[in-house]
Amino acid sequence: MRWFLLFCAGILCVGCKYKTTPEVDVLVMVDFSVSARPDLPKYQTYLHVILNEMPPKGRLVVGKIGEKTESKFEPFIDETLPDESFWRTNPLDVEEEKESIRKRFDARCEEAFRDPQLSPYTNIISVLSLVNQVFPDPKRRRILVLLSDMLHSSTDFDLEKVKITDEFIEATVDMLKRQDRLPRLDGVEVYVAGARAPTEERYRAVKKFWFRVFEETGIQVKSYGYSLLNFKLKS
Repeated sequence: MRWFLLFCAGILCVGCKYKTTPEVDVLVMVDFSVSARPDLPKYQTYLHVILNEMPPKGRLVVGKIGEKTESKFEPFIDETLPDESFWRTNPLDVEEEKESIRKRFDARCEEAFRDPQLSPYTNIISVLSLVNQVFPDPKRRRILVLLSDMLHSSTDFDLEKVKITDEFIEATVDMLKRQDRLPRLDGVEVYVAGARAPTEERYRAVKKFWFRVFEETGIQVKSYGYSLLNFKLKS
């Protein structure tokens, strides 16, 4: 009887683990601008790293950054990983479903990167307005991954050309707030990979700009740099 009770308690504990661990939503936005052309193979590699880190029941959505990032948003990948709870009746079904996801993922990546239409603009700011639209449930763990050089360029401003001072940063943040382009994204985590600039000074200035923008939205910066660092979702 004692062993039976211990067995039941073990089942309940495992069940509690699955119930209390928040499910994960990952939005990856890939820079498909002209300036990003040399980085596209690296971005494609990072997408496979991200897929391999997706936990059970996690949703992965991948879209493009271009001139009309928000208004023309159409993800080329939208997959939800299968449930792998221990009470799943047939584990073979899980593996079969995961293999199907991998095949679709590979095919869609190949299609997107084979001969891409590259944009002359890099509208990164608009990505922030997509997060709540794509993932409206704040109870899930929400992660944004930006695969981009982070040199935003649009008719509003161009981070590759403008002189980035504290005054410019605050004026731009104020402008974006007035235009309702900086939504509250409290609890959202962001990883940036691909960030670069012609000089170290420009790189640091651009990074300072984005950290100020992220601060204004409530996003938690997990990693910012040229490489995808510390991206771990599986426990």
